[in-house]
Amino acid sequence: MIPANRESCVNKHLTRNVLLMGTALIFVHMASGQWTKTTNGLWGVNTYSLAVKGKNLFAGTNSGVFLSADNGASWTSANIGLPKSSIFSIVVSDTNIFIGTDKKIFLSTNNGKSWTEFFSGLAEYNHHNVLSLAINGNNIFVGTNGYGVFLSPDNGSSWTAANLGLMNNIVMALSVKGNTVFAGTWGGGIYRSTINTTRWLPVNSGLTDLHIRSIASRDSAIFTGTWGGGIFLSTNNGLNWTEVDSGLTNRHIQSLAVSESDIYTGIYTGGVWRRSLSEMLKGQR
Repeated sequence: MIPANRESCVNKHLTRNVLLMGTALIFVHMASGQWTKTTNGLWGVNTYSLAVKGKNLFAGTNSGVFLSADNGASWTSANIGLPKSSIFSIVVSDTNIFIGTDKKIFLSTNNGKSWTEFFSGLAEYNHHNVLSLAINGNNIFVGTNGYGVFLSPDNGSSWTAANLGLMNNIVMALSVKGNTVFAGTWGGGIYRSTINTTRWLPVNSGLTDLHIRSIASRDSAIFTGTWGGGIFLSTNNGLNWTEVDSGLTNRHIQSLAVSESDIYTGIYTGGVWRRSLSEMLKGQR
């Protein structure tokens, strides 16, 4: 039976040693290699999605969208035009920011100051949640709860199912790296395809947990966050994965985002963490 929403999709599989505390903290990785925390204005929320746009960091939570302009040290609400809803996915495409909620897709063209509903043509499937989004040019990929992946090659005017080879239709994460598309599924691990063929092949070597919550990439580095197995890194386009989450308070990863210099992750009940990207990649290439 397919869960009705992302919260139930996750909560159904919680481990015994994880306790929901209802608070969120920001942890900033310092040059010394230690993690320090700072209050941030994200109290009492779960961070389901993260995205970087220039110097701004956006967080999608169970209380809407929040924006930080100082690497997560402080946050402000950015929900004008949005209904009260959980934000499961955020993706940046040039000057556009798209978010996926439990019902619809919304668009901001002014750096999150306001949002308008983006007609997706997927009304038939809206009640199954937009769990993930990825964009490359006019190509928009949508991951759903139970219906797999849909692709629009014309910026949302028309849509087709793109599930050939995909053995799990709960698609929690999507990411585009060049011409390659990665899909993270709930229990089936990661699949890889290309924009032109959309034929999916599994790429899970090295992963110890196949419950994928997030995928983010920068240059040759691809990161994935799992629900219980932590964060993994691949530097060969997903052929092999290595765990890289030393220092986190737990390994239940909800979201990932990568900037030019840092990687950010939102963990269950632990808030948002930041780490130097160069340090993360040291010795991995």
